[in-house]
Amino acid sequence: MDYLYDQGKETGNIDIPQCVTKLRAQRVNMVQTASQYRYLYKLMLEMLVLPSKPVTTEQLSGDNMGLKEQYLDLSTEESLFPDDNTYKSATTNENQSKNRSMDILAADSYRPYLSSDIPSTTDYINAVIMPSFKLPTRFIITQAPLEHSFVDFCRLICEKEIELIISFDDSMSEEEKCLPGENETKSISGIRLTGVSCEPKDGSDFYTRSFDLTLKQKTHRFSQIVYTGWSQSMELPQSPRLFMDLLRHVRNVTRSEAPILVQCLNGADKSGLFAVIWTLLEHVEIDGEVSIPRVVRHLRLRRKQIIPTFDQFKFCADCIALDDANTYANF
Repeated sequence: MDYLYDQGKETGNIDIPQCVTKLRAQRVNMVQTASQYRYLYKLMLEMLVLPSKPVTTEQLSGDNMGLKEQYLDLSTEESLFPDDNTYKSATTNENQSKNRSMDILAADSYRPYLSSDIPSTTDYINAVIMPSFKLPTRFIITQAPLEHSFVDFCRLICEKEIELIISFDDSMSEEEKCLPGENETKSISGIRLTGVSCEPKDGSDFYTRSFDLTLKQKTHRFSQIVYTGWSQSMELPQSPRLFMDLLRHVRNVTRSEAPILVQCLNGADKSGLFAVIWTLLEHVEIDGEVSIPRVVRHLRLRRKQIIPTFDQFKFCADCIALDDANTYANF
């Protein structure tokens, strides 16, 4: 990699086949698979053709033209390389109906595998494990459960010991959400879910509910924060500052390294934006600078449908460019 980078910087050209051939003459096991070979091309494309150096929060403010070019570069890169992920489990006959859309599936390499033994279930759920800058399993992003995948949703919460769910599906009816109201209980396939409490919004764009989930005589309590500032008819949240208020609140109430389950209708556009901005804030907190394209590119390896529009890409920059973004990042 270093050799190719130096060659590209010095001559303006690189020869990956020649480089690999030379390396194999010295060590035959170098670059053994087609995916490793494609990765070299992707890496050189990012380092030499589509550079995206980290910038400070101040540099992000007002740079709309640069942001547009960066977003177009991301699209160019994706058009050059096919999706390397496989989706064998998501496309089996028994699992296809668990996907709200066959265009947004859980990749075999990045999905959580369910293991609890419940009749007529499989190990599949349309969910993807997402890293942040600090933690490799900070998030699991998932679609809103369907009636027939509700059991899998509950299994996921228990098996991964989920303590907190962030939901962006407030425009759905309670029946569509499949979750019971306060002091209500829903039972299915030996699973019992009871609504324990509901804290009012108190002037904010979110409210909190808590639930007791019992599976195989073990009861697990978790909380759900429902964000109401982004309805299905809106392309973006109401404002960067209000969305940052949500992020700050979530970080304040997060007490462990257990995955945060982030849920929206399709399991990509809204939950993906939350995961991206959270990760950007961690970069700002630790490094004092960040590259939005690199973060988006990294997370799209697991779910390519996140940040589907330039407006969302710019919204990320608007959040990070807030005057007090560093305050939000350091709690």
